Amino acid sequence: MHSSSSEHRSQHPGPFQAAEVEGTECASDGQLDTPHAGWGRKLFRQVALLSGSASVSHLLLLACSPILARIYDREDFATFGFYQSALAIFSLILTMQYEQAIPLPKSEHDARLLRKLSLRRSALLAIAAVCLQLICQSAGILPDIWLSPWVMLALPFCSLGEAWARTYRLDAIRSARFSSLSLSRMSLSVATIFGQILLWMGGLGGLGLVLGDGLARWVSIWPLWNRNDRVNSKGNSDSDQSDVRRLAHEYSRFPWLLTPAAVLALLINMVPAFVLPVMYGEIFAGEFALANRSVLLPMLLISQAVTQVYVSEAARMVRDRQEHLPSFILRTVLQMGGIGILMAAVAAATGPRLFPVLFGAKWTGAGLIVPLLAISGFAQFVGGPVNQVLVPLRQESRKLWMHFVGACLIVVIFCGCAWTEASPMTAVTCYALSVLAIQTLYVWQSLRLAQQAVCQWKSERSAVGAVSTSEQSEGGLRTLVPAA
Repeated sequence: MHSSSSEHRSQHPGPFQAAEVEGTECASDGQLDTPHAGWGRKLFRQVALLSGSASVSHLLLLACSPILARIYDREDFATFGFYQSALAIFSLILTMQYEQAIPLPKSEHDARLLRKLSLRRSALLAIAAVCLQLICQSAGILPDIWLSPWVMLALPFCSLGEAWARTYRLDAIRSARFSSLSLSRMSLSVATIFGQILLWMGGLGGLGLVLGDGLARWVSIWPLWNRNDRVNSKGNSDSDQSDVRRLAHEYSRFPWLLTPAAVLALLINMVPAFVLPVMYGEIFAGEFALANRSVLLPMLLISQAVTQVYVSEAARMVRDRQEHLPSFILRTVLQMGGIGILMAAVAAATGPRLFPVLFGAKWTGAGLIVPLLAISGFAQFVGGPVNQVLVPLRQESRKLWMHFVGACLIVVIFCGCAWTEASPMTAVTCYALSVLAIQTLYVWQSLRLAQQAVCQWKSERSAVGAVSTSEQSEGGLRTLVPAA
């Protein structure tokens, strides 16, 4: 209901805006007013909490990066870059993207069963992948690649840790347990640093980078685990199994549409890790991996913090059919764009000078790549959170189409560079500009589809209002007819 003496304002705060707004429900003409008082401040506190922990986590990783760069070789970082790309894709396949549905249902029971569905299916698929790999190795039918077989064997275990951690993160986002998300991020960074250093001291060589990262993902689950899970999971197991099958069918579009879309989105970012070692050698690929990590890490940590708050709020807006959703998206783009330009400019200006000082003279080439990757980093910083609104809007097919176009563009770019025998820096420049174009498409489509959804909601409200008015009119006429 409206406040009787308040004058509603037309401000629509984004995740960073600490504006106080009033009113929550529809006006008499079908228009939605702005959110409740303190809504912008609440979002600001949540983003500040996650961004603060992300900043501390990045500072820890940045402080230890010179140590890792000196104890590991460039070839080790090339292997680590390939592992991270493969892990990101494989962990998405393990869950079949059912964890992305956790914030959507209104029933907490359904959300808990979706979490169980994601955890169980990912565990079964990881076990199947390990068994298949062992069988292929014993039969001698695996292709001979430059990666160590131990890295390939560790991949399913590490991917399962990431799949479970992502499932619990989405569960925490649904229940707005942002302090747990913050603690999880901190534990991930600390465990990664100590794991990779201790495993190198244990004589594992380049495998220490991989196992240190994989073990840290398992450690990050602990802060996200809800102590009430065991209590809430007790109940009728037969009924739960029936509900799990119902939910698997209800959200069947996620494995069929959202999983391919997520894999294609990752390929846009991960294609360089796969093709650069082949096109330009492991040394340049290792320099690219370190430069990309140094640029993207601070930007994506903040971007992911915004994404977690943004997804929670956008899903709520879609469930409640709030008409200020497009304004929320637009303000998020403007705020993220302003911060992203500043961070990208700082990275581009300082990268070439700082890399030889921080990481050693052998990483001078990586510093020269930083200004180019600042372009793609800025694009992902802005576009990454915004396009997540397509899932609550049930536009998975549109998201799949956009990611397919983006992946094809990246493949064409690298094929063209290989055909023309372009230099490594030219290939990276073309890649960065392509990512900028792709993310611009994502932002435009997200805003356009949100506006279309709002128009549809308005039409449905108008139709319902017209029917209600007609029924009231007919009822009034009947009361005027005298009884016989």
